[in-house]
Amino acid sequence: MGSKTRVGAPLNADIVYLTIRGSRLTPKVIGVTPSAPAGPSAIDALTDQRVHVVVGSAYVETFYPPTPVGLLVVAGRTINPLYKQGMSTVLAVRSGRLVLMSKEEYIASRVEGAFQVGPQLVKSGQVVYMGSLQFEPLIVDPRKQFVYSQKSQKAEEEPRATRAFVGFRTDGTLILGVSVQPVRLSDLALFVATKMEFGGLGCSEAVNLCGGGSEVLAFRTVRETQSYGNRTLRQAALLTFVRAGQ
Repeated sequence: MGSKTRVGAPLNADIVYLTIRGSRLTPKVIGVTPSAPAGPSAIDALTDQRVHVVVGSAYVETFYPPTPVGLLVVAGRTINPLYKQGMSTVLAVRSGRLVLMSKEEYIASRVEGAFQVGPQLVKSGQVVYMGSLQFEPLIVDPRKQFVYSQKSQKAEEEPRATRAFVGFRTDGTLILGVSVQPVRLSDLALFVATKMEFGGLGCSEAVNLCGGGSEVLAFRTVRETQSYGNRTLRQAALLTFVRAGQ
């Protein structure tokens, strides 16, 4: 179910990711609530036999207890209000599907679960997070499929951190991933946007969830549970996937 790949320069990191296709798994946001203020950990979430995948987390103001930065909706109930300054993207479950939406779209929507995330890395197939870098399109074959060449000499100024991310392909496939080693967000954005035939993940949309030690990807296989990142840290919000029909 999971894939681990070593990505060369400029990323230079192991990326662990899952691909979720079709309607086999249903997304669900879990997190702090008035009755459970300590928040869930990934390993706690997987004790529920219905849960097969956990990825996260949301940004927090404090870890003890975990307090979300910005919006948190659990089971259709708003636990924390929308943060209107910055963090322009909302990761939401709407009508049983995982979607990315702007804050303006969220205000007009009814969702089952949601939390604010960012920055957005890829939009409409184009890298939109560049940090201190600048990119120019480089045509690598006659079909005009683009990767990006790095121009800037300021790459080392951008901080590195371990990261969790979610990507969307045009065919509806979801990509859930973490970087095992610290990476620059601009390099991660380039990797997830680059087409699969050129060694990337081929995402048309992608967003950073968190980083710096709170990121986690855990999943259940036939034989065992695998986890990468901080599986025991109690989180303000996590995105889980439940087997459809359970």
